[in-house]
Formats: sequence, structure tokens, C-alpha cells
Amino acid sequence: MSFFSKLLDGGKGEAQDKNEANAGKLWDLFGTESAFGKSQLFKGLAALDTGKTNALANASKYGTQATNQILAGQKQTDAANTASLASKGLLNTTVGANMQAQTQSVTNNSLSTLGEKLGLLNANIETDYAAKKNAGLQTLAQYAMGTVGTASSITPQYQGGQGLAGGIGQGLGTALGAWAGSKFGG
Repeated sequence: MSFFSKLLDGGKGEAQDKNEANAGKLWDLFGTESAFGKSQLFKGLAALDTGKTNALANASKYGTQATNQILAGQKQTDAANTASLASKGLLNTTVGANMQAQTQSVTNNSLSTLGEKLGLLNANIETDYAAKKNAGLQTLAQYAMGTVGTASSITPQYQGGQGLAGGIGQGLGTALGAWAGSKFGG
């Protein structure tokens, strides 16, 4: 910095120049770290969404498989009952009708229980997802607030005084004011 620019820089001086240079380096580092941190948080939120989708798909797949097993079991039981009743000559009787009704009742109860369990499973998946999503969004908000706080602490603060030119100007202004006051009745 030249002699005259130091006179006219408002007292900024070398300390302020160093402060601003350091702040520039910090801003570069901060920008890189901030982008990385934000990227990781968004990846986590995206993974959470994917996890929920997969969990619901797995629950649906489980429900379909379990339903198919229950219905297959009913089919096997019906076939065995039909063969047994036919061999005894009771297929189209009240006994046969009662046996088929009992088999259907067991199947309906099994399907109902399965439906309740699937409903609870889906509700648990949604509740868990909502809690984790909320925590993730809170973390993102806290990160953003921390970023703002960090950004404001990086901003270079003016460290200079008034400088030589400012001091001379202030001195002249004071002297001129005193002279004017004495001359014009102040």
C-alpha cells in the first residue's frame, strides 16, 4: 500500500487488509464445507424417503404373500374336507355345509387378523418416517441457522481508526468550528 493510499484509506491499514484476506479464505472454505454438509443432509432425507417407500412396498408384498398362503391353506383344507365328506357320503349334507362354513370362518378370521396387522405395520412405518423426517428437517434448520451464524462471524470487521487524513480533517473541522464560533458570536 502506498503512502498516499494509506493516508486516504480511512485508517483501514494493513491489519484490515489482512483481516479481509483471511475472511476471503474463510469464505472459500466455508462455502465448500457448507455445500458438502447441506448435500449430506439432503442425501439423508432422500434416503429416508426411499426407506419409507421400500418399507411400505415390503409390507404390501408381505401382505400379498400372507393372503395367498391363507387362501392356499383354505383351498387345501376344502379339498381335504371335500374328499373326506365324499368318501363318507356326507358331501351335500348339513354336516358338509357346516364343515365348509367353519373352514371359511377360519379363513375370514385369518384374513381379518392379517389386515389388522398390516394396518398396524403401515401405521408404524408412517409414524416412524414422520418422526425421522421431522428430526431431519430440524437438523437441516439448525444447520442453516449455524451457517448463518458462521457466515456472520466470518464477515470482516472494520479494525482501523480514522487514519491520518481523517484525523487532519477532524482537527481542521474542530478548529474551524471554534473560529466560527468566536467570530460569529457562538
